[in-house]
Amino acid sequence: MYSDWITPNTVVLEILLAVGVFGNTFAFLLYKFCVPYTEERFFIPYLAVVDLFVCVWGGSFSLILNFYRANFPDAVLCKVMYYFTWGSINFSALLLLIIAFHRYKRICRPISPQWSEHKRRIAVGGGGIFSFILTIPILLLFGEKRGNIVHQGTNVTVVTCNVMSFTRDESFIYMAFSILYFIILMTAIIILYSLIGVTIFRTFQVRASRKIRKLVENNRGHNSIMSEDTNISTVDKSVTSNIDINGEPEMKRHFPKKKAVVIHVRHNFTGMFAAIIMFWVVSYLPTITLIIIPAAQASIEFWFHKSAVTINILLFLKRAFMLNHVVNPFIYGYFDVGFRKEAYKLFCFWRRP
Repeated sequence: MYSDWITPNTVVLEILLAVGVFGNTFAFLLYKFCVPYTEERFFIPYLAVVDLFVCVWGGSFSLILNFYRANFPDAVLCKVMYYFTWGSINFSALLLLIIAFHRYKRICRPISPQWSEHKRRIAVGGGGIFSFILTIPILLLFGEKRGNIVHQGTNVTVVTCNVMSFTRDESFIYMAFSILYFIILMTAIIILYSLIGVTIFRTFQVRASRKIRKLVENNRGHNSIMSEDTNISTVDKSVTSNIDINGEPEMKRHFPKKKAVVIHVRHNFTGMFAAIIMFWVVSYLPTITLIIIPAAQASIEFWFHKSAVTINILLFLKRAFMLNHVVNPFIYGYFDVGFRKEAYKLFCFWRRP
């Protein structure tokens, strides 16, 4: 009966799972085999794989919880599903922090030593190992939780997959630590992208002021082209390094048009990752909130003594984290011209008779 109440949520989850699996698989394969490699695109295939894992584990686990809402069948299944779901989520959050720090170094600290490809791979691998080690306590603290509720005047025993006893010191400490960990990650990522945004804004101001000076000089009858201002922020110099829009190695000489294109590409990828971060923060805030509130009440009744409409809304908000991992391939398509072109070619090829 309880499962019937949340059929709308089950349908939404099935759609999100299907779109997320297809979208992230498609994004990974396209970046791996079709889209030209550049340093700006280095992290995207890894992010697509992590998003795919979150969709598979998180979506499948949520569907199982919907089908067995009041009679979860197995404690081991509960522990395993929770472990891989939250391990993938932790990895996703840490990977976004790694990306934010990498972009901060390139945009705001261009003179400092930059990460080589080898170091970036170590950062991704180390982040994955650390995330799943951090999730190990879930195997001990989560499992079948039994409780009694009153339904239509009858006392009913329900078996759920949850924290086995939130009142235990270990459970409380780990849940508090996990929530604090996510809040710290969110804060650090927001600070890094705020600094990046300020730097890019100042760069545009410098370029705009330079154009105005040129116009003024031209209007005064000067025919010579103004020389490059050596006192301008090093940020404008840094954004021309390493790659061009086609992923070719850096040229020894940068002509003005080429320089402008490289600056535009780098800022475009920064905007793409910033959009991913924004969706991540917005989608995870309801999830974190609806983990805290039921846990604080330390009662199994929170998810049962509400109307069907309320339960569906609350469950959608709790699983809103799925939206972040489903929408990322669409963000790639919007911001990355190379990805969009290759996707268009592929779909045109499929449509040929």
